[in-house]
Amino acid sequence: RTADGVPQTTEQQALRAAVRGVLAGHRPGADGADRIWSRLATEIGVAGLTIPERHGGAGAALDEIGIVQEELGRSLVASPVLGSAVLATQLLLRSGDEAACARLLPGLADGSLVAAVAWTTARGRWDPAEVACRATAGPDGAWIADGTAHFVLAGARATVLLVPVRMADGTGLLEIHPGQPGVTVTGCTTVDETRPLAAVRFAGAAGARIGADAALAGARDVAAIALAAEQAGAAARALEITIGYTKERVQFGRPIGSFQA
Repeated sequence: RTADGVPQTTEQQALRAAVRGVLAGHRPGADGADRIWSRLATEIGVAGLTIPERHGGAGAALDEIGIVQEELGRSLVASPVLGSAVLATQLLLRSGDEAACARLLPGLADGSLVAAVAWTTARGRWDPAEVACRATAGPDGAWIADGTAHFVLAGARATVLLVPVRMADGTGLLEIHPGQPGVTVTGCTTVDETRPLAAVRFAGAAGARIGADAALAGARDVAAIALAAEQAGAAARALEITIGYTKERVQFGRPIGSFQA
């Protein structure tokens, strides 16, 4: 069943089984995260779940993302699903920029592109009114970005960066590529090794504007839902492990679970 008690469809059950099969045997912190991401993207289509079919995706809803995130939480896999397949994809879909969607979404859908959103300041607040970078108009229609974004999800493995920036007319969104001049990506040491983060510094980096206003609030809310599903999956697995242990561990000649029954 889904979180609201509605029975899952046959397709949703198959999706859960397929994701769990790919993740079977993975140990948190172990190598192989890139291989697992490749299989999730190419064999199951996880990277493009919410991307419309016209852009190479499955056109699925948030229920399917929630299923995937629950399974990722159960295995604590370090994947770019939250940062790329959810947050970045939602920003693109909500931008209203069909040209940018046609250019980027097919690569995101098949996993050949990984996108990261360079948003937050050092305070780490995912606040639409508080972005880390600013942009000024440059030559030939380009925009020039400056500033340092912190806590960038999957920033070190990203092939394209979506950068919310302060502009004269409000908050905009730029497309910038990590390997170009003026962009420095630095991986961060995190307490949670399954959640790779990075700091991205922009020093006169040229970018292309996407849409008019950055739809930060809506994209953030969807990402929060996906993160909650991941946490629920991790909690459910922790409960399973605990119950299993209390049934197997014997003390004073009886399973310890019987003392709390």
